[in-house]
Amino acid sequence: MDVEKAYKKLSQSLEKLTSYLGRKAKLLLEPPQIPSPREFYEACSRSYRFNLPLECRVPDKGLKPLICKDNIVCPGLGEATLGTGNPVGLRGVARIVELLMDAGFSPAARGSMDFAGLSTTGYNPVLGHTINPLNARYTTGGSSGGPAGLALQSPGSLALGSDAGGSARIPAAYTGLYGLKLRSSPQFTRGFATITPTFEAAGLISSSLFLILEALNSIKGLEGRVWAGVKLASMLMEGGAEVLLVNPLDPSRCRSIAEESVCDTFYAWLDCVRRVHGIRVVDASMELLWRLESARAVATLYEASRRLPRTCRACLKRAPEPLKNLLLLGSSFSRSQYLSALKAIGSGRRTFRAILGSTVVVLPTVTRDCVAVEEAEKHAYSRRMIAFTSIANTLNMTSIALPQRIAKYTCGAPYSVTLSSYSLEALISAAIVLSAGSKC
Repeated sequence: MDVEKAYKKLSQSLEKLTSYLGRKAKLLLEPPQIPSPREFYEACSRSYRFNLPLECRVPDKGLKPLICKDNIVCPGLGEATLGTGNPVGLRGVARIVELLMDAGFSPAARGSMDFAGLSTTGYNPVLGHTINPLNARYTTGGSSGGPAGLALQSPGSLALGSDAGGSARIPAAYTGLYGLKLRSSPQFTRGFATITPTFEAAGLISSSLFLILEALNSIKGLEGRVWAGVKLASMLMEGGAEVLLVNPLDPSRCRSIAEESVCDTFYAWLDCVRRVHGIRVVDASMELLWRLESARAVATLYEASRRLPRTCRACLKRAPEPLKNLLLLGSSFSRSQYLSALKAIGSGRRTFRAILGSTVVVLPTVTRDCVAVEEAEKHAYSRRMIAFTSIANTLNMTSIALPQRIAKYTCGAPYSVTLSSYSLEALISAAIVLSAGSKC
């Protein structure tokens, strides 16, 4: 589809939708105010005290600032180091960065991340933990914590991260932002330094849902689906369609994984959403969904233990002891165990694609309240941290973390839920309605 034609259709769909949703939707779906080059540079420079940027530059005038994670090659922003401080030798510009630049985004900052990208608490004993600007007693979460924190500091900018188990959506949740994970595909991750290729996906983080939709609209093959999702949101509000939200999490399982406050708020939120026009919530037990987590863990650790030494051997000398122990565990898995895990995951993906179709799976984004800085190491490599977000990676679904109004975490960020689906159109429409057409 011609890009100009796609943007015209997107604009028409947005105009129709805002007429149904009113002023709140206009604020959500109209283009955000883009910071001036000087405003962005000053905001980025002020963020060094939170360990968020590794490099700041003045974005090109008239273009939207793009923040790149430290495992992605972006022009003019130095070499990617995978959060280790050691360049990993990537060459060329990441393909998705090229697409975003063609759509009017200007690389303006390189954001810090968890060491080697394998933890999700903002933990980095080498470059410094990424501190949450909302409340400096807490981290941003990770591993895309630097980009998320910078996107919070500079509204109207877009952060490009990566997500192999929740690394874009978790810091989005703890900073009160939108965080979208694309499906895992070489189309989106070419030019990324990744040590878990089976699950690695590109992630987009912003305070503006419109900016994320605009970025999606710039990716060849997705442009028509973006405006179709916006159009579907209009139909939901008119009563001409319905999106099915599937909740696979029963209270007893939730409390075995997550903090009680996270679970209580989630079920209160679900009760509220059941009254939202155009959304139907169904509770469904999916035991296989949770059993696949073990296979994902085996495959992730097997790949990481073998690829990190090849990607950056010097990085291992600086790796924290908990990470070394994790990599040692990964190296103990045999190739046959790895292949068995991949086979189980492949079977699970085919099964759930057939079962779920265009429905949307809903879960809490995080399993615990904000992570205090002094506890970043304690929880850094806990599988429990990614128990909800990793499901979308295991099943290779598109997924988005949404800030909601029902409650706040102790760091000040609004409560976050994650929607995941094989249908980008259904995902976009549900995200719009739950963000603009809901009081939940």
